[in-house]
Amino acid sequence: MGPEMESFAKTQLENQRRLPPDITGLGELLDFDGMRQDANRIFREGDYMTAVWNYVSNWSMFLPWHVDALPRTHPLRPKLGEAEASLFNNMSACLLKISEAAKKYERNDFGNFYMDAAFKTSWVALDMREFAKVRTVYGSAKRSLSLIRRLFAVTPSPNVTAANIDAMCAYYAVQAKVLENVNKDIMFKDLSPEKKIPWPSFDDYWAMGPFCWGTTHGLVHVNKDPVLEAKRERNQPRTLTEEELWAIWTEDVPVPTEPLEYRQPADDYPEFRFCYDNMPIGRIYETRHICRAKREVYEVIFRACRDDVSREAYNHVMRSQRERSVTSHPWGARLNAAVAKKEEGTDLYRAKNIRAALSTYIDAWAELLPHHYSSRLTFEWVNSGAGSLEAKLWSNISAACIQLSKSVNSDFRRSTLTLLAFMSAYFSWHLREYTSVNPVKNSCTRLLATVSDASIMLTTLQPKIDTLKTLWQQQVDVLQGADDELFMALERQKRVPNAMGEREWAEVGPQTWMGEIEKLKGKRLFV
Repeated sequence: MGPEMESFAKTQLENQRRLPPDITGLGELLDFDGMRQDANRIFREGDYMTAVWNYVSNWSMFLPWHVDALPRTHPLRPKLGEAEASLFNNMSACLLKISEAAKKYERNDFGNFYMDAAFKTSWVALDMREFAKVRTVYGSAKRSLSLIRRLFAVTPSPNVTAANIDAMCAYYAVQAKVLENVNKDIMFKDLSPEKKIPWPSFDDYWAMGPFCWGTTHGLVHVNKDPVLEAKRERNQPRTLTEEELWAIWTEDVPVPTEPLEYRQPADDYPEFRFCYDNMPIGRIYETRHICRAKREVYEVIFRACRDDVSREAYNHVMRSQRERSVTSHPWGARLNAAVAKKEEGTDLYRAKNIRAALSTYIDAWAELLPHHYSSRLTFEWVNSGAGSLEAKLWSNISAACIQLSKSVNSDFRRSTLTLLAFMSAYFSWHLREYTSVNPVKNSCTRLLATVSDASIMLTTLQPKIDTLKTLWQQQVDVLQGADDELFMALERQKRVPNAMGEREWAEVGPQTWMGEIEKLKGKRLFV
């Protein structure tokens, strides 16, 4: 901004300060959209500097009002928030165009200045996403993703680490991806929770957001309370230690002494944790139960495929797994090994060697240990392909168990393999938010094929069996013809909502299966 424009802007703001706040005038301004439409026309004509000036002028007319100056129930609050978010998104689009033009003419100083402004105005638009339309959030997320690495490469900040940048990149990428096929004219607040990706952490917000931008009166200095900071730090997402990673697979899950909370995270997270995020305690219990159930099913199938009645082979493999530290055998190597074994298992399955395929699939899943879907940043579990890989592995394990159940020579073996097929399909379905459409369709189809027989042994399923069948059948029906895209990115009408609450699922889910699984260990399931 040149000195003349800066002086004019200050004069406008001073004039604005002298006017008494007028709520009626604010309502009239929000109803009048002509100024924004003029700016949109000017933007389309390619006069980006004039367009951004009009957008900024339009926004300044709302001052001194802001959304937090209005009661939550005030009818103008959502209108003001939507207008502000849209204007800042439009400012960002203009500033990016101006930056690109400056760099084209080798004015990198101006280019970097306007690139920084484009990133910050996009940040403001995203910060107001609960007031915005999907179009605004989608555009700001895509633009921020395209800017962030370039910006901090040319204007590094001592406050910003590579981890901060990676976390924000993952946020922008996943938020844009899940909104790709969503109606852009609906309000972001009306989307299902899975489509509203949260900021990675307060640390990332602190390092890259308005706290570190300063103001026209100098840098912002915030005095931090040591006790509150220590508590806040403990509640932040963090990488799990090796001991914590293994604990979810090996420690028994205690019986809760009070009703579990499924909505709000704990105010004070314990030092020792099982999950990357500070999740509600009910969800932590759910994660612990499903991980333990997976490990128990793994043991049953591993020992059955190898006729390991004595448990000697299983114990040897688990000791070997524990000896492979997460440092010496990093995540990427484990993921690659799991992918290779999955492909080997698929070749065996196609060759009709189903028992060997089942054994190979279960070995492929074990390569991921001790990591699990809640041990890492959600975006990373999605973007790395680990969520999709695990969902496909359990779906394939279910398919192999179904095929083998058709050829065994006793009712016990047939019912046991059907039960294992049901549990494996459930594990795959449980990972639906991390995978693509096809594994979700396949897991629902296999759940429908096995739930009736499984309920004979898992009697807790019986009161809810009709509800479960309806849920899975509806999900199969609405996914017919869907492309193989991320399930979490589908429109709401293609994602059948659960008819049961979390506490009802707890009455039929893996925490009720342990007794039956224990009875199957060491049993010979094949001739």
